[in-house]
Amino acid sequence: MLRGAGFHFYCLCAERELADKISVLLPPEKCVFMPESDVLLTYETIVGERLDKMAKAVNHAYLFHFTQAQNLDAEKEWKQLNEFQKESNRSAARHLPSKQYLLQSGVSAMQIYELEHLRWNAFHFVNGWRMGCDENGKKDAAKKLHPLLIPYSELSQEEKDKDAVLTDMLLALELPPASAINPK
Repeated sequence: MLRGAGFHFYCLCAERELADKISVLLPPEKCVFMPESDVLLTYETIVGERLDKMAKAVNHAYLFHFTQAQNLDAEKEWKQLNEFQKESNRSAARHLPSKQYLLQSGVSAMQIYELEHLRWNAFHFVNGWRMGCDENGKKDAAKKLHPLLIPYSELSQEEKDKDAVLTDMLLALELPPASAINPK
């Protein structure tokens, strides 16, 4: 069993027998089993137009949070993003239904914040980014270096607080129910 590991396992698992086998290998306090769900795994959530609508809302919330600008045009702002930035917003949007489900299932907000940082790290690592910074201690997009590609536990309290506020804003977005969207 993986005792003392500093992370949680989130598993989509509708079959109780399989969940029981997995839970023998992993500490039960570190496992969250989610049933397969029409909200989590739908055509629209994975590949549809709804994703870009959600991603635009994510980007809008991010810009509002960090710029405090009141008159943002979500469409205009979206068009100014490069493809990496758009995909970053899509990645965050793809993960929102899972986070909302986990919150409703009793997972703590703190665990959701940590999960979001892990998701953000994974997105950057998969896209070739590494932990590092420019000579001023800031991210360097050209070299794909970011100083916050570190474990959540190593973030400053200020960074954790920023992430918590933004994650709470994103979780408050009203998402259309996946069941209302019909695949083509």
